[in-house]
Amino acid sequence: MTVGVFTAAKAGDRLEQISVKRDGTRLTRVIELLSAPSLSSPAAYRIVRNDAHPHRVGKTASIRRADIERKYRAA
Repeated sequence: MTVGVFTAAKAGDRLEQISVKRDGTRLTRVIELLSAPSLSSPAAYRIVRNDAHPHRVGKTASIRRADIERKYRAA
């Protein structure tokens, strides 16, 4: 995957989300897709790194394809 262009996400892909705090600190969240998203079903993912909430590392959840496209880029 490249930044700004969404290609078909597949299981095993790692994606990152970066946010910058007011003081300039960069907080990174990295997720690993456990399943591929489709238009009708969300993708399962595992949190690999989360600077803002380190206790969430290793937990799983699901995310819609539209949210992946809007919030994440290839890690």
